[in-house]
Amino acid sequence: MHLTRHLSPVPVFESTPGETNRALAHYAVVETNRQSFTLYGSDGRSSLHDLPTYNDGQGRVEKIALTPVAVTADLTIIGGYLGCWFAYGMAQSGYTTH
Repeated sequence: MHLTRHLSPVPVFESTPGETNRALAHYAVVETNRQSFTLYGSDGRSSLHDLPTYNDGQGRVEKIALTPVAVTADLTIIGGYLGCWFAYGMAQSGYTTH
C-alpha cells in the first residue's frame, strides 16, 4: 500500500521562516545540531522531534586513537600519487641527471 501517496510535503527551513512563509499549514525547522527538528502546525502548536542516532560500536576514545592512522594512510596515498605523477612528468620531459 502507498499510504503516503496523498500526503502533502512539509517545507523544511534552516531557521524560523519570515511572515510570508508562516501562513503555511505546516512547516519544519531543522535544529542547529542537525539531530532534531521542530514541526509547526497551522494552529500555532509545535513539537520537537529527535532524529535517530546509531551506535557504530566504537567509542570516542577509539575514534580519536584511529585518527592518526587514518591521516597517515591518506597522506601516504596522496604522496604516492603525486610522486608517480611527478616521475611520469620528468620521464616525459626527457630530464636526465647528467
